[in-house]
Amino acid sequence: ENNHPPKVELRYPSNGETVKIDGDRGKVKLMWKGYDQDYDELTYTVYVGENVYNLRKYTTTSDEECNINVEAGKTYYWRVVVEDEHGEKYKSDVWSFKVEKSTEEYEPITGSVHIVLQEYKTITLNL
Repeated sequence: ENNHPPKVELRYPSNGETVKIDGDRGKVKLMWKGYDQDYDELTYTVYVGENVYNLRKYTTTSDEECNINVEAGKTYYWRVVVEDEHGEKYKSDVWSFKVEKSTEEYEPITGSVHIVLQEYKTITLNL
């Protein structure tokens, strides 16, 4: 018997966050968490768009994450609809995030790292 509808909470990117990508195009991992007090199997339908009023179905999955293709300089809106095995549905709020091109330059790591595996065993990585 199904007494409780499922719930879903969006996790990442947080609402209004700016996500940095390397280059003009890249991927962003959307993450959420689903709940069902009846322990039903849950299916998630992810909706994404550049217009809050025109979200399009991106994918349906049983995972609590998915990668989407994005472009720097754009704002994306997303929501997740969770459905349990009895057809009960719940819509998350719509969240947005901005995508910007990363301006960070990475310095190569040099030196040594010592890792103690057990009391008398150490390995050294020369970078």
